Amino acid sequence: MNSKQIEQPAKQKKCNHENETEENSAEEIGPFLQRRINFLISALGSINTNFEKPSETIDIDVEIQPYIIDNLEDKVSVAVKAVQGQVWSQKHGVMFAGNLERLDEELAEIKEEQAARKNEILKTEHKNAS
Repeated sequence: MNSKQIEQPAKQKKCNHENETEENSAEEIGPFLQRRINFLISALGSINTNFEKPSETIDIDVEIQPYIIDNLEDKVSVAVKAVQGQVWSQKHGVMFAGNLERLDEELAEIKEEQAARKNEILKTEHKNAS
């Protein structure tokens, strides 16, 4: 066999896999997985006779919980806009941004920082007025 003959089937197989992926992406993932699970259960019953009867009566439902990678920068931006727009409370904004472990401490720190900023602004205004 020469190298061209070896490469050709590999390329052919890769193309078939890409087409299969495109077809599968057009389906809804839930029914897609349900069919695959039903097939595996049936195949298991056919292969192992001990599982033949149970494989005919078993009923498995697929429940998919989407996994979303959180972008912290986006979450914080949304929280800040919602709090500034007075759509959410500060507590809700901090919770949405994902800082639940230190919620009460974080809210206390925010209030302290706001009070310190107000005091600095008042001092600056008092100096400017004098």
